[in-house]
Amino acid sequence: MTHATLRTLSLTLGSLCAASTAHGQNIGLTAPTAGYVFNPATSALHPIAGLPGASLLAAPVLSGVLSASFSPDADSAVVAKSDGIFLVTNVRTAIPQYQPLAPPNPYLAAWGKSTAILYADGKYQLLSRSGDSTALNPGVPPGTVTAIDYDEPAQRLYIALAADSEDAGLYVYSIAQAGLRHLMTLANPIAIARANSTNFVLDGATSAIWALTEGQAPIQLPGPTDPDTRFVAIAVSADASRLYAADAGLRQVLVSGLDGAFISRIQASTTPAKLERLGNSPLLLVSNEPGQPVWLLNDTSTPAVFFIPALSH
Repeated sequence: MTHATLRTLSLTLGSLCAASTAHGQNIGLTAPTAGYVFNPATSALHPIAGLPGASLLAAPVLSGVLSASFSPDADSAVVAKSDGIFLVTNVRTAIPQYQPLAPPNPYLAAWGKSTAILYADGKYQLLSRSGDSTALNPGVPPGTVTAIDYDEPAQRLYIALAADSEDAGLYVYSIAQAGLRHLMTLANPIAIARANSTNFVLDGATSAIWALTEGQAPIQLPGPTDPDTRFVAIAVSADASRLYAADAGLRQVLVSGLDGAFISRIQASTTPAKLERLGNSPLLLVSNEPGQPVWLLNDTSTPAVFFIPALSH
C-alpha cells in the first residue's frame, strides 16, 4: 500500500468520523458471522463471530436446549429439551416459536432449503419451515438407523441401517412415490455423504468408504493402510470436489478426491468426532465436547482445522 493510498484512506476515515460526529452517531465495527454452532457447555446455539482462526462464540440466539440441528439459514432448528423434541422457527429473525414433535429421544435430522426430515422415536416426519409436519412410512426393516441424508430437490431420503442381517445397509425412499429400495448391503453403515448423483457410505466396522452412483455397482474407494485409522464421519466439500474423512484413530482429517485419490491430511489437536456442515457456511463441525474448545474445519481450497475457545455457563 502506498503513502498516497494511506493518506487517502486516512482522509476518508476522517471524513466519515466527522460526518458521524456531526449527526450524533457512532461508527462501530461488527465482526462478521461465519456461521452458527451448538455449544453443549452453554446449552445454546451461538453465532460464530470473526474469521476462521480468530473466532469467538457470540451471544446465543437460542438457549436452554440439550442439542440442536439447524436449517441452512439458521432461522429454524430441531432441538432436544428435557421434555421433548421441538421444531423452533424464527430463531434469528423474531421471537422463537416452539412446536412439539416427539417425546424426549435421540434423533436424526436432515435439512433441505425449505423442508427437513426428522427421525425420532422410530418414526419419520417431513417438516416444513412454517411448522407443518407430515408423517412418512418408508417401511425400513428392523435395525438401528444410524444416519439419514435428504435430497430435497429429488424428494429422496437416504437411510443407513445397521442390523444383524442382510437387511443392513443403505436404503433410498422416494417421498413422492412412497417407494423404498435397498441400494447395498453393509453391516455397520454409520455415515452418509452426497455429491451430485453419487452417495458415499462409511462402514464403521472397517473404515471403508463406498461410492454408489445410480445404475452402477457400489465401488469401494481406496483407503489408508495404517491399522490405527478409524474413520467416524465423512462429508463432501461445498463445491462437490473433495471428500473429507474424520479419523479418530490418528486424530486427523483425511482429504481425498471423490474417487478416493489422496490429496492431503490435516492434523487435529483433538479427536475428530463428526463432520457436520454448519448451515450455509463453509464450516464443518469436527468436535464440540462439553468444556472443550469447539473445533471446526474451514472448507476452502486450502482446508484447515481451527478452534474456538470454550465457553461455560
